[in-house]
Amino acid sequence: MASLGSWREILQSAIQNHKHLKHSQHLQLATVRADGRPANRTLVFRGFVDGTDKLQFTTDSRSQKTEEMKHCPFGEICYYFTETWEQFRLNGILDLIGSTELDPSKKTLREKAWFDSSPRSRASFASPHPGYPKSSEFEQPQLDPSQGAIDTFCVLTLDPKEVVSLHFLTPIPGFLHPPCGCTLNAHKADEIVVLSVTSTFSAAMISLFSAGNHRLLFIEA
Repeated sequence: MASLGSWREILQSAIQNHKHLKHSQHLQLATVRADGRPANRTLVFRGFVDGTDKLQFTTDSRSQKTEEMKHCPFGEICYYFTETWEQFRLNGILDLIGSTELDPSKKTLREKAWFDSSPRSRASFASPHPGYPKSSEFEQPQLDPSQGAIDTFCVLTLDPKEVVSLHFLTPIPGFLHPPCGCTLNAHKADEIVVLSVTSTFSAAMISLFSAGNHRLLFIEA
């Protein structure tokens, strides 16, 4: 089997192949509520933090996810690319960078993310509390373009600890989920492991290999 490259290279390739689709930058982030129930929402991918494999997003400090992170700092994101039938699941540690951040490098990252955002995106952080109805008289606030990040603006990063890539090379209509009942030996993450899988796919195979400190699971059909 040919080398699959790093998980980041594969993900960036999928994003590049779908750049003509607006939703190619959209993904889902799952977190855990204080009562143990899952929570999910759609975010916009804002690129990688310079010099790292951390994924970057922006969020409102008043959103529920910020409270959920205090209870459990772990999260999982899921990407799905419609034209190539590729799915990526990355779980890891979330970090929230807000207005009270003291780390100089993180403060710089937050300020840069603010000015990289569109005027419309910036204005959304001055809107009423997320999750509450807007008044019929609500008008989108206009911010000074030279104004720095306002208090509600946060940068959210995810430091991946495990990466799963599902690539359905031969799409099967109506089949949208990966095979079930697979057993993986995670202790062999430092070498390529090929396992037979019993599923609705014929001759489906799974490859598990390491990418630095990460595990990458790749399914071919």
